[in-house]
Amino acid sequence: MAKKSNYYPRTLRRKKWEVQRDKNIKVRDRATLFNLAVGLNGYTVSTGIISKELNGENIIARPLEVDEYMKVGIIMQKNTKLSVYGKVYVEALKEHLKYTEIL
Repeated sequence: MAKKSNYYPRTLRRKKWEVQRDKNIKVRDRATLFNLAVGLNGYTVSTGIISKELNGENIIARPLEVDEYMKVGIIMQKNTKLSVYGKVYVEALKEHLKYTEIL
């Protein structure tokens, strides 16, 4: 049996990332997130890589004025290769990063 990762739960418990609001809603999939954000006039923190073709005009990215940064990467098992879709994702990410300010 594979060892259970503690990475995700630990990151959720970090106090410095918690924002006190009247109501916080946690979701795990993009469709639910965007439906709630539009319907409730909500927001989320993300990489800012948004596709108008995929998500429509109601989902926009605005930069935050904060000192923190987000590190984006991929994790793969040893001796595995990226799928065709994985390669397309990595190339699209690299292309987007050409036009993004890197700290």
